[in-house]
Amino acid sequence: MKSKEVMNDLSKIAICINNLFEKTTSSSFDDLDENIQYEDDPNDRMLSCEIYYILEKLDDVKHTLDYINKNVKSEGCLMKNSNDRYELNNFEFHCGYSIEALIYDSDIEKDCWVHSRIEHDGERYYLVGHNDLVLDGVRARIRY
Repeated sequence: MKSKEVMNDLSKIAICINNLFEKTTSSSFDDLDENIQYEDDPNDRMLSCEIYYILEKLDDVKHTLDYINKNVKSEGCLMKNSNDRYELNNFEFHCGYSIEALIYDSDIEKDCWVHSRIEHDGERYYLVGHNDLVLDGVRARIRY
């Protein structure tokens, strides 16, 4: 199965997730199962916990699908600017900003795009999950 076919099927799943959330949730994540009525018995109390757990996971899936369906808006090499922060084509990164970096994967012996975020440890900025990577000159892109 090709990746485009998988993405097509995942788009259909995303529609189902959105429909489910419209029925079960209010506007905040804390209320994922607000509109579900449970009986006050041990079985439904267990179901309540399990349904909430499943809805949390589906919310993660929904956010990931929303992210990968966004267009790449800028791509280039990271450079440290005069504010001592990294930027990409005049977009300045702050702690917590989402970024994709082209990183060599030794398992497959090829470069691949990795979704991460920029953080600061009190001394320097780094890419979460790749703390030892020197960011200057790293090929990166952002979606929004």
